Amino acid sequence: MENKAFVLVELLIAVAILSVVLFYLSPTTVNLFKTDISEDVLIINSIAEKALTKAKQTNRPQVIWGIKGSTNIHFDNKSYQLSESIFDVKINGLYQTNDRYEFFVYPQGLMDNVVIFLSNDKKILSSPLLVGFRLE
Repeated sequence: MENKAFVLVELLIAVAILSVVLFYLSPTTVNLFKTDISEDVLIINSIAEKALTKAKQTNRPQVIWGIKGSTNIHFDNKSYQLSESIFDVKINGLYQTNDRYEFFVYPQGLMDNVVIFLSNDKKILSSPLLVGFRLE
């Protein structure tokens, strides 16, 4: 009986060691497959992070805006240039009918659901709960 308990303890230790190793390796493995992160996504993510910081400081929603057909996105009286022009924008499920579009980042750590259609037929999608963007 004592030998079986000893084997069970060894098994538990081995599983614990493997789970710790997998915990540290999994982010590295996931990052190996992320090859399609563009400079435009990094720029928009940095704007969203700045907007979230300011929204939390002021306790007010912050607007990020731009003009369709332009390569510029504006926040806090600053202009950020993308490499591709913005062809169309869908915010909270609605295509924007005006040339000007705007979406909000809220102090609670949320943002509007945004899909940005670029001129190179790629889409940049928001993750409203994470206040970030990804390329599709």
